[in-house]
Amino acid sequence: MGHFEAVQRQFIAHLRDPEGAPAAGMPAERAKVYESLIYGNIDSVLRSGFPVLRGLDDDARWHQRVRAFLREHRCTPAEFHRVAGCFVDFVHAHPRAVPDDWPFLAELAHYEWVEMALAIAPDQVDWQAAADDADANETEWVMSPLAAVLAYCAPVHSIGPGVLPEIAPQPETFLAVRRNRHDGVQFMQLNALTYQLLAWMRGNDEATITEAVEAFCEALPALAEPLRAQAPALIAHLRDSDVLVPRHAVRKLPVFPEARPEQRLPAMRDGLLG
Repeated sequence: MGHFEAVQRQFIAHLRDPEGAPAAGMPAERAKVYESLIYGNIDSVLRSGFPVLRGLDDDARWHQRVRAFLREHRCTPAEFHRVAGCFVDFVHAHPRAVPDDWPFLAELAHYEWVEMALAIAPDQVDWQAAADDADANETEWVMSPLAAVLAYCAPVHSIGPGVLPEIAPQPETFLAVRRNRHDGVQFMQLNALTYQLLAWMRGNDEATITEAVEAFCEALPALAEPLRAQAPALIAHLRDSDVLVPRHAVRKLPVFPEARPEQRLPAMRDGLLG
């Protein structure tokens, strides 16, 4: 390693951890300018991406959290909007980076990131085509690529100052988060069976809601009759909520090049949630 590269590495280490790594070969005041610039940009991205978490932390805890992220995590994306995804990975990998942290931290961070990820995702649904074919046969309705089906052990959608829930031993909160035809990101609570239906669709690329219902009827014959009876109303609700869209209205674009929202939560990635 050459001298310049060694100095460069040491300076980067200082930007990540000003208290633990000295700024070699640069006046302290000048190094402070760069350090403040990096910290301020990361702090701004995280504040805007995780407003609920920021509202729970006091200033000292939040500063500690941002500093730990800068110090411990190697975030490579050049785009600032992708830093939020790196932060989600960080809180999963370093659950004790901040002492006595919120037990629901990882799930809350993931939930807040999903909202942002859907808001900035490329428009992969042709909403005009979807509106023109609103009466399409049920065999043609698939899950919107701008929707995520999620399961959490904490009721993440209700967390806020004064609302600090316990974590259940198994997932009890099931949500569909989607970007609708008006570009608004909304969530809806699901029961366990609807969650399983949508999760099955997400895991079986381009599967229709009719195929999902039939697959569950075959796997759970005792529930087949009531499920088939309730299916029309459920399908209509999911269509009206923009969770389901006509197959031909889906554009083939890479919406989530890094990971789908469902894949960034370790429990889902490991197949623990169905």
